[in-house]
Amino acid sequence: MALALSIIFWNCSSEPRVEFSDTVKLEFFAALTDGTVIDSVRTDTLMTLTIGEGQIFPAIEEKLVGLKIGDSLTVVLPPEKGFGFRQDRLIGRIPRSAFPDTINPVVGMAWTIPSPNGMLYAQIVEISGDSITIDTNHPLAGETVIYHLTVMEIEKGK
Repeated sequence: MALALSIIFWNCSSEPRVEFSDTVKLEFFAALTDGTVIDSVRTDTLMTLTIGEGQIFPAIEEKLVGLKIGDSLTVVLPPEKGFGFRQDRLIGRIPRSAFPDTINPVVGMAWTIPSPNGMLYAQIVEISGDSITIDTNHPLAGETVIYHLTVMEIEKGK
């Protein structure tokens, strides 16, 4: 008597899916709600990040888990999940003498300043006599940013 053996595989894809501690390479572009593209990387310069290391906003990282190579997603990040809201307390005046004589400050000039929490963005928004008004809000503070991402490679973590 011959015995017939049937094995049914349900949802057993051999394609790797993004998991915690995996390193992924992504193609992406980011735009404001009015369609202005603010950042992008394509196939020749993929963004590389390791899931769980905080290299990207948590709301995006969470959405990447479970995707496979070739999968795409769109994530809408409102200010509270992205760059935060603009804060008046981050706008202040400093004396012109705070700048070295070799620098000629002009409205719109931007630079980074070392701070206890890492580098801080600053931009000159007004010059009035010997006083300069700087804004240390992130340039995208208060903005909703839409990210379009495609998983191009997955390197399994340890």
